[in-house]
Amino acid sequence: MDLGYRVKINEKSLRESKLFRVDSFSIYSYFNINGSQTIVSSNERKLQMNRRKFLGLGLAAATLVPAALNATDFRTEKPDMWKAEKMEDAIKAIYGDAKITEEGVSIKAPKLAENGGAIPVFVKSDIEGAKSVALFQDANPRSAVAVWTVPENGIIDYGLKIKMRKTGKLTAIVEDKDGKLFSKVLTVEVSIGGCGG
Repeated sequence: MDLGYRVKINEKSLRESKLFRVDSFSIYSYFNINGSQTIVSSNERKLQMNRRKFLGLGLAAATLVPAALNATDFRTEKPDMWKAEKMEDAIKAIYGDAKITEEGVSIKAPKLAENGGAIPVFVKSDIEGAKSVALFQDANPRSAVAVWTVPENGIIDYGLKIKMRKTGKLTAIVEDKDGKLFSKVLTVEVSIGGCGG
């Protein structure tokens, strides 16, 4: 039976024996700053050791997280993209005048959206070394929808729900590590507009 509480003994008792047996449970001793010794049961010791291991793993993970996650804040770095009303202007604001090749990217969305207030859109690509993915539309007052930073060896398979107030085009663009751009354009018909449309 576990004692369920701590017992202190003096330093002389510690020299005589470091391990005690009480009702088939091991009792371990620890030095305190004041020279006395604290006795704890084996169960209590295991909890202390597990807590130390957990905290150690947590600190190790915390040091690795900043290196693994390095997302770009596009709202801060590319503010003009979010203000652009035309799709061409929004794309230029983030990617400049780089040539865009329409291949390697797919968009999945309903051809006819009964409710423009919640249209499911999925963007996929198998382009190696992709750095970012951007989604645009030309049905709303602001063209930019979302931009993702792709982690190293990340899989591009993103999904979200967007609003479109009328029938329009969706454009997804993937930028690779060399700055090359790949895209896909898809037209979505909207029967009941979102965004108050």
